[in-house]
Amino acid sequence: RAYMRSVRVEKKADETIPATVGLDAASILRIYELLAIARLEDRFVVPTAFQPDKSPLHDIRGCAGFPEYR
Repeated sequence: RAYMRSVRVEKKADETIPATVGLDAASILRIYELLAIARLEDRFVVPTAFQPDKSPLHDIRGCAGFPEYR
């Protein structure tokens, strides 16, 4: 977390952090990608626009539950 903070906030990687935990920068990036919250497009699937059924509801229900308006 501290390494990624240095990359994102300070705009330069703090190379002492990977050395203290016995990893290299590539390993830390790989672990970060595996454990981090997914990107927005991976988290949410935006549904397409709602398209109501084009058939008349009266015909689907067969008059059950609908008052007679005809």
